[in-house]
Amino acid sequence: YMYCDGISDCPFGDDEALCVNRTLVCPGQLKCRGINNVSICVSQKYICDGIIHCHFGDDEDLCSVVCPQNCTCIGHMYVCENMSLSFVPINEQKCKSIHFSRNKLNHIILGQFFQLLYLDLSWNAIHNISSFAFLKCSQLLYLDISFNKLTFFTINAFRGLNNLRTLTLQGNLLSVLRQKSFLSLAMISSLNLGNNHIEYSSKFTFLGLLNINFLNLSNNKINFIYPSIFKDLNQLHFVLIDFEE
Repeated sequence: YMYCDGISDCPFGDDEALCVNRTLVCPGQLKCRGINNVSICVSQKYICDGIIHCHFGDDEDLCSVVCPQNCTCIGHMYVCENMSLSFVPINEQKCKSIHFSRNKLNHIILGQFFQLLYLDLSWNAIHNISSFAFLKCSQLLYLDISFNKLTFFTINAFRGLNNLRTLTLQGNLLSVLRQKSFLSLAMISSLNLGNNHIEYSSKFTFLGLLNINFLNLSNNKINFIYPSIFKDLNQLHFVLIDFEE
């Protein structure tokens, strides 16, 4: 059941014949992720048998996944949208993508999602973000908390999101941006704060955003901004902002 893995399993090496420069196909079987351009096929009877046959454990990867009631699960992606839920009913630590928009979540309490890459919490009822809310989501790349009821977040709210690239806070009720609000987001490239009620921001609000490329501050109530607020943001190329008269 292991073809083109560089090891002859058949007596005459039939399983390795014609493997050079040949794309491996596995009709009716599982094609494992390759290592050093070498992959293998695993028969269905060996999938979820409690023994790892693939180099990266692909054949045992989804065997224990339990999809929450009324949610849709595809691989490591969980879709629980528009279900009036007040909590995130997912406990799978290998989860990589959570779509949880249009529910009734008002406070962010998450489990250990060390492999999570995508999190959509838009159109809920979240009113604040407590310190270290995402500390166990260290691999997260995309976070959407738009169109909630967010009025403030603590200085350590985003602590631990060292790999985050996109943060969307559009359409909330934020009025003040305190200093060092995004200090731990050194890798972020896009920050959307449009359509809030922002009137004031500290000259050190965006301190630490070393890789930010796009910043949206449009449709707020800003009438003054410190000239030095964008100092040291050397990668910043696009800023959307309008001022109250």
